[in-house]
Amino acid sequence: MNVLTKQFPKIGDKIDQFEKVFGENMDAAESMLARFNVNINQSGYLLTLKYSDVVYNIAWSLPLDILETKNVAMKFLPIDAKLVDSREDIVNPFINADDPISIYEFYSESLLETEGFVSNEADKGYITLYVTEYDNGKSSFTVALGREEFLRDQ
Repeated sequence: MNVLTKQFPKIGDKIDQFEKVFGENMDAAESMLARFNVNINQSGYLLTLKYSDVVYNIAWSLPLDILETKNVAMKFLPIDAKLVDSREDIVNPFINADDPISIYEFYSESLLETEGFVSNEADKGYITLYVTEYDNGKSSFTVALGREEFLRDQ
């Protein structure tokens, strides 16, 4: 079965849910990083950051166009996630050098009680999704707990 057709674990889930879907954590001895060798046409590793075994950041580069990659990233969002803000195709050297990036901010009540790392208590329940295209048809995403300062400064 193609991994992209599976039901994905969600941001804020425990790392063992990711291991059930994506296989062995290649960095099991690492306290914060989990890396999965999910090879889809020469794609990069699926990377996660975790705190107390709760995943708070997911990053993946895929050999897909930006819309397909965004759709894959959305599979990591809780079912109750609602879009609250977005900016598409922005260029901000601090966030993504000179490559355009789209940023989507979601809110999920189901994440209010998560143990995942959030640097600011006011960010609880928020998820930020970043999607960018690079290198002729390849793109990447990051799904992270918390809010993006750039969106609030606009």
